[in-house]
Amino acid sequence: LYVLALADKRLVQIADDPRDMIRDYTWSPKGAYLAFSMSDLSGYRSLHIWSAADGKVHRATGEVWNEQSPSWDPEGDYLYYLSERQFAPQISQIEWNFAGGRMTGLFALTLRKDGKSAFPPQSDEVTFGEKKEDDASAGKNEQKAGTEKKGTPFRIDFDGLADRVTRVPVEADDYFGMVAVKGHLLYLRADAPFYG
Repeated sequence: LYVLALADKRLVQIADDPRDMIRDYTWSPKGAYLAFSMSDLSGYRSLHIWSAADGKVHRATGEVWNEQSPSWDPEGDYLYYLSERQFAPQISQIEWNFAGGRMTGLFALTLRKDGKSAFPPQSDEVTFGEKKEDDASAGKNEQKAGTEKKGTPFRIDFDGLADRVTRVPVEADDYFGMVAVKGHLLYLRADAPFYG
């Protein structure tokens, strides 16, 4: 994987996958980081992030799971990706064999230590007698939050990044081609592959 600096026509090698090709590279908002997946010795793929500021490649996830197809949150808070973590093999009716399918889930890394989880646990507690916020004050609070958000610089806290992972609350399936857009995740779901 290479980056060509247009100012001085300098070609910089970012990474070299010893087992496979790097095909799922993607630039962060404002182009400060480049995320991609690369093979581990286990044969699985892990996510890595190259920083344009220091020219270093940082490992974003561990070696336990197969992870790929990174997609940046347009707001710069999360890095979404696909990972095969659901194991529910089916037994073949023709031969005593197992088939694994619908293994892929959608996940999100929270990029900053002080960031909120993309999908925090929902409380089922019920409270009574709370004062509801009127529409006018709610609008002011939203404007204030939007103003604060625009002034936040894009940064990644690499220390402990792999531990700040949240599963997107959808059932595992045969997903691919995920893209994060403002307020939504777009992805494709395939039927089970077969020969013929």
